[in-house]
Amino acid sequence: MYLYTLPLYLGILLVIEYLFVFKKNIANPSIIFNAGFFLCALFLTYFDETWKVTMHQETFFLVLGGNIAFFLGSYIGYRRYYTNPLIGRSRYKWKSQNENFFVPIITNRLKILFILQVLNAGIKVYLLMSFYGLGSIAANLFAHTEAMKTGEGELMKFPMGLGFISNTIDIAATLTPILLGLYIVKKRVYKSQYRWLFINFLAGAIFSLLSSGRTFMLYFIISFFVSYIMTLVSISKNVSIKNYVMYFLVGYIFLYSFQEVGRLIGRQDSESTPIEQTIGTYCGAELQNLDNLIERPSMMPSPKHWAEQTFNIVYSGLEEMGYINSVSSLRDYHPFQVANGYGIGNVASCMQSYYFDFGLFGAYFVCFVLGFLMQVMYIKAQYNNKFFSSGVLTISIILYGLFCPAIFMSFFSEQIVQRIITFISIKYWFKIFLIFIFFYGGTPKRINNLIRKYAKNKINSNVSTSISLHS
Repeated sequence: MYLYTLPLYLGILLVIEYLFVFKKNIANPSIIFNAGFFLCALFLTYFDETWKVTMHQETFFLVLGGNIAFFLGSYIGYRRYYTNPLIGRSRYKWKSQNENFFVPIITNRLKILFILQVLNAGIKVYLLMSFYGLGSIAANLFAHTEAMKTGEGELMKFPMGLGFISNTIDIAATLTPILLGLYIVKKRVYKSQYRWLFINFLAGAIFSLLSSGRTFMLYFIISFFVSYIMTLVSISKNVSIKNYVMYFLVGYIFLYSFQEVGRLIGRQDSESTPIEQTIGTYCGAELQNLDNLIERPSMMPSPKHWAEQTFNIVYSGLEEMGYINSVSSLRDYHPFQVANGYGIGNVASCMQSYYFDFGLFGAYFVCFVLGFLMQVMYIKAQYNNKFFSSGVLTISIILYGLFCPAIFMSFFSEQIVQRIITFISIKYWFKIFLIFIFFYGGTPKRINNLIRKYAKNKINSNVSTSISLHS
């Protein structure tokens, strides 16, 4: 009963959010979060007979309640920071077109970024081939993946200094989907920038496979779509049926190429597995795995520290520095599972971490808080942001552009808290600072001051609304 009731209730929640609460804006974090779980629950029903799926009451209320809690947190954030509670109207008003001053990135800088991406990928391939010494790139990637997951054997690392440069290039690549979402709307005016951003987007998505996983490729796609939708919202343009068809086709192509992409990076264990089974394992089995763990918690190690699953990345870092010991690896908490003779993977959505660390109502509270935080972040990025009028990256659009894939992928594993922890890093934001200077030819303060200067000149002399700050 619960198996088929869950997608029904999640679907109703999604419709309510989309039609009546968030004004058909699918870039809203609550819609993104709930959509991931809805699709996951829907896919799971397809494998009811194949996997002999079971879903118990605790799992049902955990997943449904967690999604409702995320929605409520998001709604409160929406009411608090977007609408005026007294009059029910938006606190934000878009600037009129004559107040917009667009700062295009110089095309040559995007060409340089592409060259850097190619060189970076070449160095990664060379180091992998040299370190593991196997016959193909796929075999070396597989060996690298196993070394990372199991902690057994030596792991290839970049030489000192080179890792910093390589990671900075990778971060720059992750910003191209956000920029492309804006420039695709402005491609008639900035054709060259759009073309080279698209090339960098493709290069970044393809080269992300050298991270030994397919998740980052999906991250690129989601970041682009969300940025594109937010750009349409910024110019008061609705998402058309054509857009939805495009999203569906891209998602369909990605799912049905998932297995082939896996072979390219050495996931040879899926060669004889039907494509439907592969899709189901990645987009449905999470809830069956979650149900199994809730019914048989002994499948996992006993935690030695508070909230060890949710904050595993913190505890692992402290263990490396020698402050604590006996930390179970995140892999230990995700045992590979089998259903009716079929392998169904080892991931069980974000709810696994929240439930086993904080209990049922604690999981609701975590989802509520995250919903609130993600909504505030979205509002800052969408409605109180100069990115859509000036083209200049801001902290809020960078944050939401990088968080939105993690929000959607919460049905797969816990990623929001992990990203929050990752972004609390001076080194990370120093790299963002360097990338900003590379893109725009100056510090954020200098660029903002020049934008104000040109805005003042525009008001006084009615000059062109598009400016370049690099000359």
